Amino acid sequence: MLPMTTPDQDLYFQYSDGQDLLAVTLVEREHLLRELGALTTAAQGISSGWWRITRFDVAHAQSLLYRLSAVTDAIDSLIEIINDYAGGMSRDKTEIENALQ
Repeated sequence: MLPMTTPDQDLYFQYSDGQDLLAVTLVEREHLLRELGALTTAAQGISSGWWRITRFDVAHAQSLLYRLSAVTDAIDSLIEIINDYAGGMSRDKTEIENALQ
């Protein structure tokens, strides 16, 4: 037999899972930003003789920017979802408090 949960518990679990996923996604975003920063720094450090040749891996940078864009969209969506869960929890709590009065 499966354990029963109340709607409040279900919303809380969804809210908590959403926060956990948001934290992981923010770490992924930070990693991508660091990788992009390292890519730009590496391009500035290449020198040959008395002139400086700046090489920048455009294809890799575009790939990082695309992934960064997707992660940023995911963060925006997760924030909206988490806020919806939070709003649902407060609405349910208010409805229950009103019913008890």
